[in-house]
Amino acid sequence: MERFKEELKKIKPLLLLASYVGLLFVVLGNIEFVLYYAGLIITYLNPFFYGLIIAFVLNIPMIKIEKLACAHLKKDSFILKHKRGISITLSVILAFIIISIVMMMVLPELFTSFVRLVQNSENYFNSAIDNILKLLAYFHIESPTLETINFNDVLKSLGLDYSQILSTLSSFAIGTGAEVLNRLTNLGSTLFNLFMGFMISLYMLGSKEALIRKTKLAVKALIPDDIADEILRICDVSNEIFKDFVGGKLVESIVVGVLVYVLMIICGVPYAILIATLCGVVTIVPVVGSLIATIIACLLLLSINPLQSLIFFIIYQVVMNVDGNFIYPKFIGKSLGLPAIWILVSVLFFGSLLGPLGMLIAVPLTASIYTLLGEHIIKRLKKKGIDPASEI
Repeated sequence: MERFKEELKKIKPLLLLASYVGLLFVVLGNIEFVLYYAGLIITYLNPFFYGLIIAFVLNIPMIKIEKLACAHLKKDSFILKHKRGISITLSVILAFIIISIVMMMVLPELFTSFVRLVQNSENYFNSAIDNILKLLAYFHIESPTLETINFNDVLKSLGLDYSQILSTLSSFAIGTGAEVLNRLTNLGSTLFNLFMGFMISLYMLGSKEALIRKTKLAVKALIPDDIADEILRICDVSNEIFKDFVGGKLVESIVVGVLVYVLMIICGVPYAILIATLCGVVTIVPVVGSLIATIIACLLLLSINPLQSLIFFIIYQVVMNVDGNFIYPKFIGKSLGLPAIWILVSVLFFGSLLGPLGMLIAVPLTASIYTLLGEHIIKRLKKKGIDPASEI
């Protein structure tokens, strides 16, 4: 019997390897089936994912409020005894106020500006062509081909029809009874998932320490100690980087959007709310975001008035300088420790791989990998007796 147990121990790794290989072949052989049911499971778990994201965002102001309470209140005070519930409530109120401002003030104006932009797109296009022709004439450059360009011809060359686009927008805004019902159903499902996610997030925030402790215990119980410790360390590093980046970028995007809006209103530049919202949103995407905002806004304003396009360009450069010198260091600082070249590469790579979501997570994800890889390299150099600070 003892001999049988020893033989079983010897072949156990081979059995496990064979099982993994067999399972891999089964998965690859039924990849469509596996992907379908994986997508179905993810759909059912949407409320949990929403809750995780909401909890992660609300956790940022919650921690700040708790630290503020601990620093300025006595230990036996009522607020300090109930600091978790009060900090969660204040964080939710803050998020509700921001969302309400966006829903009540920004979205209606944003929709109006977008509709006006689409309706006047032909006039803007013709105006842009006229401005370009005037500019070429000023420099005595002839371009007879531009004079013959027609807006509808350009759309048709792209496989689009202007009247069809307007008709589609109108039908989308009004829609038939079945379409409206379908949209309301989808909206109801999304709102339900968001509501459930919100309730889950409140539970996560309320018992955050207990959940983290149980998760760590489960990891240590199911995984060998050295691997479990490394996994937990990686999670801690990544959590700190993501928390600093997300919190800082949210504040930065709001400040940038407000600054652009105020300066555009003062200078009388049109589409202030539309362009300011665009600038605020794309600020979340480093490097590439500001370039996208500049190109889109300048092209839009160029079709109306070249001077206003130049004014916006100056406004945005001023805001970007204020952001780079004051806002970014204040709310994000140098905590990411990521060189500019890697920021650009990560945004382009993850953006092409995962789209807008990839652009959002590119920088903190790359910063996490960069930090962990740097620590690993330093550790390996020290093992070899090489000083990481020395020049080889």
